[in-house]
Order: sequence, then C-alpha cells, then structure tokens
Amino acid sequence: MEEKLQNIADQMNIENDMIHFLFLIGIHESGRGFREYSKEEKTDLIELGGATVLYPYGYYEKMKTDSSEPYYVANPNKKLPNDFERETLIKKGIIAYFSDKL
Repeated sequence: MEEKLQNIADQMNIENDMIHFLFLIGIHESGRGFREYSKEEKTDLIELGGATVLYPYGYYEKMKTDSSEPYYVANPNKKLPNDFERETLIKKGIIAYFSDKL
C-alpha cells in the first residue's frame, strides 16, 4: 500500500502525506481549482477529501444540495473505526480514488 501511495505522490509531484492527498482530492471534488486558500478553506477541503474517500465504505452519506460541490454527513449508523484502522481505510480510499483518475 505504501508503495502505491508513493507512486501516486510521485506522479502528482507532492509529498507522500495523507493531508496532501486529501487536500488535492478536496480541490478536485469541489471544482475550485488551484489558487490561494485561507486556512479555513484548506481545512474544509481536507475534510471534503476525507469524506470523499470514506464515502464508498459507508462512513459518510452524500447529501443533495443546490451546490455543485458535494456535501457529506457522517453516517449515524456506522461508527468510524479506531485511528489505525481509519488511517488504513483512508489510504485504501486514496489509492482507489486516484486509480480511477490517473
């Protein structure tokens, strides 16, 4: 798994770090593009990236809104796993996300 993440990081020319991956996923999903972001916007984009990669596992539900930007809420019926398992799921989600995009 780590080798796949490193390959993706190399292709994207970013550090092999979950925060960087989630930030890029958030930018892509939001459709905002690359520009300067405030600290709050960066946090929102990272959270969007996290929800995006955990959504296929049922931990988040996608809500319908008038916005073109996806909006997720935590699934109240599925508790997030402990830190180690959550990190593993996020890494798997990142790999799955980019395997569809690259």
